[in-house]
Amino acid sequence: MYVLIIPVILIGWLISTNSISEDVAYNVAEGLGYTDVEVTSKEIWFIQFNGCGESDQALFHVHGVNPAGNEDDFIVCAGIFKGGTPRFT
Repeated sequence: MYVLIIPVILIGWLISTNSISEDVAYNVAEGLGYTDVEVTSKEIWFIQFNGCGESDQALFHVHGVNPAGNEDDFIVCAGIFKGGTPRFT
């Protein structure tokens, strides 16, 4: 029984994680006033060690031009039911 439960949970987690689109990161960045926004990568493994919370399933690395006109990099943590949250380092 347990042999079947673990793969089912893992497959469900992978499907839900891959369903989080880069659009979340673009919407967060543009909402902050960034222009020329580019999502440079997406991570789904060990994202809590990179500043995301327990309710996040994906981390996006974002590059763009901030409202002051300077190029800037930051991350967006995203969850299925919570949307995206910017994190600046």
